Amino acid sequence: MTEFADTNWSQAGFAKAYQDNAQYYLPERDLLLDILVSFYRRFVMTSEGASVLDLGCGDGIVSAALIDADPNINIQAIDGSKDMIAASRKRLSALPAERIRMVTFQDLISESVVLGTFDCMVSAFAIHHIDLTEKQALFRWVIRNLKSEGFFMNVDVVRPSVLDQEDWYYDLWREWIERHQQQENEAAEDFRNVPSAARTRPENKYDTLEEQLEALKQAGFCDVECHYRHGLFGMYSGRRP
Repeated sequence: MTEFADTNWSQAGFAKAYQDNAQYYLPERDLLLDILVSFYRRFVMTSEGASVLDLGCGDGIVSAALIDADPNINIQAIDGSKDMIAASRKRLSALPAERIRMVTFQDLISESVVLGTFDCMVSAFAIHHIDLTEKQALFRWVIRNLKSEGFFMNVDVVRPSVLDQEDWYYDLWREWIERHQQQENEAAEDFRNVPSAARTRPENKYDTLEEQLEALKQAGFCDVECHYRHGLFGMYSGRRP
């Protein structure tokens, strides 16, 4: 099993750099969040307040977007990085601290923590840090801990099956960064090397879109669908019957 402590995310400097700079090198992040929120409003949100778990919450950007969309939401957030948990608690200061917990995907897969059951689980740019076998195990954990008719939504890296297209997608990513660096002069660094660095970093265990959708189906999800794709980045969901 992947050990979280062996990844860069356990290091304070790496997590801080991501918080400061992700907006400059994650293509269409705002659009992907908009789609996720729209899906939540359409299929999950209730007047009583849906129960939601944010898996790998990072600095809390997804939870914050959902809270803005639904003031009645009952949300919990988990992450394996103590620095990300600190950042989430800062961003989500209105939430009780105990609802933002340091928990890894490995803790979930091994059933070493109990979080309850939820109407919905969401994740963004986190699950690609575990390999396909672990993704399959995590998806099984997710469906076991969703209420009937509950949804899982994931924004993440979705590799193509065709190698030549994968090379092109990495070029698209770099070109997006170049364009946005020219348009936004706030960034002090040059991030054009981020795609190639991400491609070779051992902790990034990217799987194809087809593999991830099939893993959801094998876990027991229905209505599995990809809602958006921009090169290597996309959003998909599944529903527990």
